[in-house]
Amino acid sequence: MKTSAKLLALLTLVVPTAASASASDDLAALGRALYFDGNLSYNRTQSCASCHAPDRAFVDPRGAGELAAASLGDDGRSIGDRNAPSAAYARFSP
Repeated sequence: MKTSAKLLALLTLVVPTAASASASDDLAALGRALYFDGNLSYNRTQSCASCHAPDRAFVDPRGAGELAAASLGDDGRSIGDRNAPSAAYARFSP
């Protein structure tokens, strides 16, 4: 908790309160690039968008039914024990 408080204090000092439009655009482009980058997964085969598809309300795009009860692992074969929740709220969480 202390580390989080220190980080928040540092960011408050470093990040200006009113970011320029170009800085916001740059951050949005960076976020988009990271969200769709498959190289960030363990096997370099899966991006965040693989399980949190923007065109499917940021949920697992594999559909409904018994086989979609849990999301695929980054190897494309293994099944986890839960499905990917929506990531639509992510920008609102701390």
